[in-house]
Amino acid sequence: MESTSTNKIMMKRKYRVILLAALVLGWMGVIFMFSSQDGAASSETSGRVVERVIAVIKPDFNSLAKNEQISFREMVTFFVRKGAHFTEYMILGVLLFLFYYEWRPKIFQVPQKKNMHIMKLRLRRIWFIAWITGTFYAASDEFHQMFTGERSPQVRDVCIDSSGAAVGCLLALIAMVLIVRKFVRKMQRQTEKVIYKSKTNKASKQKK
Repeated sequence: MESTSTNKIMMKRKYRVILLAALVLGWMGVIFMFSSQDGAASSETSGRVVERVIAVIKPDFNSLAKNEQISFREMVTFFVRKGAHFTEYMILGVLLFLFYYEWRPKIFQVPQKKNMHIMKLRLRRIWFIAWITGTFYAASDEFHQMFTGERSPQVRDVCIDSSGAAVGCLLALIAMVLIVRKFVRKMQRQTEKVIYKSKTNKASKQKK
């Protein structure tokens, strides 16, 4: 029975790893698709978003002077484009963290003598590897833009992307810690109930 239960758990984890790997690769493909756009197509895509943002945050935009309109539009464009970079890699960071968490390669294992801190050490290592992976992909993505028309790689974009990946990994880490704590507390309550029930039964038997 134990062997069958263990096999089921392993199979479920295997399916989760495959699903998360597909999501990671799929999202990387989405990022690659956006970065493959030439300068004109990229500007057109972000331009539509910029117009909607301006309409929301600055309803009286058309009443501004021409130079003020240009300045305001450039500011909004900057934040929209960089915000898109940050958000793309924040989502990638979440997916990478969850993938590495489920995959559990040997690099995340810790010595048994540190068993008390095994979860903390493991989560730190997962966060670091997930962040490094996201940062490496960001750098390769910027390098790829060298071969895209009217676009050029920028170190600033790599830093923004890396920050987004770090935040995404951190959010996933916090969520995982909260889930683990909730699970541990639930197990502790169940254990306490079993111990209490065992003591009660033992006491009642002694009275008899």
